[in-house]
Amino acid sequence: MTFPKLLAFTGLAACLAVGTAQATIISGTGTFADTGSTTNKLNFTGTVNNADITDLNLALGQTITFNDFLNIQATDTAAAFIGIATRQDSIATNFTFTLPTAATGSVTGKGTDSTYSLAGDVFFSDGKIVWKNPTAIDFTDGAILSISLANTTFITGGTVAKDVDVAATFQLTKAPIPVPEPGSFLLLGTALAGLGLVLRRRTKA
Repeated sequence: MTFPKLLAFTGLAACLAVGTAQATIISGTGTFADTGSTTNKLNFTGTVNNADITDLNLALGQTITFNDFLNIQATDTAAAFIGIATRQDSIATNFTFTLPTAATGSVTGKGTDSTYSLAGDVFFSDGKIVWKNPTAIDFTDGAILSISLANTTFITGGTVAKDVDVAATFQLTKAPIPVPEPGSFLLLGTALAGLGLVLRRRTKA
């Protein structure tokens, strides 16, 4: 093998040793929690569609949005005798990932609800969900996943229970650090040994 060809072979072996760029499998679960007051008669409950983040395949920089990722129900039982009563709770969607490696994180926010009452009866209500976006999830292998939940509003009449769907957007902003394969190490070692032999012969000559 000539010296230029051996250099090219060594460079190829080095590239193989550090791996090639590929999509990342992300898998985990999410749970919703009302972390606000337990005595203000306003309660938010939520259900996460965890099927969306089971074996989610993302390439670096790729963005994917699920419109029905989270369903939230607000129940408000504290109506003013006459007028408007507004209450607010802190809320959070907590994530636990197992792939590509272990990671946890939360998207926090606020849920607000207003009831419009006459003689103690609710005849109209509205509210909104506002999140602190985005949240970065740091995986132990160096990958970073950005999660954003959509702000939303809800309006109902004559009821104290409101349902609203919340969209979620996921983006892989940093890929995992490549792990060299054993075979690639052997290939790189062989190439380096050959390069050393050629250099030794050229020096003797």
